[in-house]
Amino acid sequence: MTEIQQPVIYHCTDKATGAKFFTVKSDSQEGVWYRVSFDQASLRWQCSCASRKPCKHEKAVQSVLKAQHEERKVASRSGKWLIDLPDAPGAKERETAPLYRKEFSLLR
Repeated sequence: MTEIQQPVIYHCTDKATGAKFFTVKSDSQEGVWYRVSFDQASLRWQCSCASRKPCKHEKAVQSVLKAQHEERKVASRSGKWLIDLPDAPGAKERETAPLYRKEFSLLR
């Protein structure tokens, strides 16, 4: 298993069910995205790809979440909190970053 070269990961919410999950763009197939979610019952990550688990998509999501967690720990220690408000400085840049929240429905 190799690492994803340039991960594109989106945090999503299914409007119909409220389920939270991530979508990860395939490195090898154009236009293919995989759904990665955490299963509370089994306490495991689940990816829609056919690869052996844990796959590189699950590991990419875990890596991004770990980096965000570390960033928040550093910010809380320094007394500087990251505020995610629409009018806050840098809000537009965060909207266009590869990891952001986007709601959509899988139902048409």
